[in-house]
Amino acid sequence: MGTYGPSCRNDTCHAYLQTQMTYNTVLASLVKDDAVLSYTSPTTKLAARLPLAFMSASEVVAGLPYGTQGILGLGNSSTSFVKDMVSSYKIPFKVALCLPSKPGNDFGAVYIGCRRTVKMSEGGTKISNIIPYTHLETSIYKALAKAFVGKAQKRKAVYPFADCFSYKNFGGKSPMEKETPVISLVLAGGVKWDIYGPNSLVKVKKTVLCLAFVDAGDGPRIPIEIGGYQMEDNLVEFDLDASKFSFTSSLFRHNSSCSGL
Repeated sequence: MGTYGPSCRNDTCHAYLQTQMTYNTVLASLVKDDAVLSYTSPTTKLAARLPLAFMSASEVVAGLPYGTQGILGLGNSSTSFVKDMVSSYKIPFKVALCLPSKPGNDFGAVYIGCRRTVKMSEGGTKISNIIPYTHLETSIYKALAKAFVGKAQKRKAVYPFADCFSYKNFGGKSPMEKETPVISLVLAGGVKWDIYGPNSLVKVKKTVLCLAFVDAGDGPRIPIEIGGYQMEDNLVEFDLDASKFSFTSSLFRHNSSCSGL
């Protein structure tokens, strides 16, 4: 957040704001309110309400996906909602996300503090909240695509995807079954993140599925950058104190989803 605007008064104020996703700088209204929180278990350490300051301007979400209503900071930044909670209520600096795969009233879940231990794998790579699909260095992408090309009839590519297939080859099968190849990302320490059909294939037309990964070219700064689609219906946890990322892989394996949490 930048400097305050010249029109600050007792009942209203404006400030300059630059988002880290679009880098747009806008003059917006600064509003203060209380946030009502839900608990996963009884506790005496958290108040029922938390003071919340936010910016009111439609330009803040310009350039973000259609339907975006706002931006909430969950990381280690000066405008982080989570950082304020950690500082005020002395809870662990952890955030767990579960992104739903369906639009509508399926809101998914966000857990802050995460005192209850969840059995997860641990690994490390770049996780992006900007790109919708995982970007892979060319040699990695080609090796991945080869496994799918051998199992399905090719269709004309649909941007931004390079490899698309007939829906009948995969769409008529359960995406959790063996007909759809399982992708295993081997992370630090040999830990594997298994990616199944619901997160590896995306339906772009009635009869066409595409491999939901993007070829990032030769020599990108980050060989593997995980996008939002691959995180859907996966419970993931960010331990910001320890700089660790943990995950469950697809909740569909357990007959569950982020919408059901």
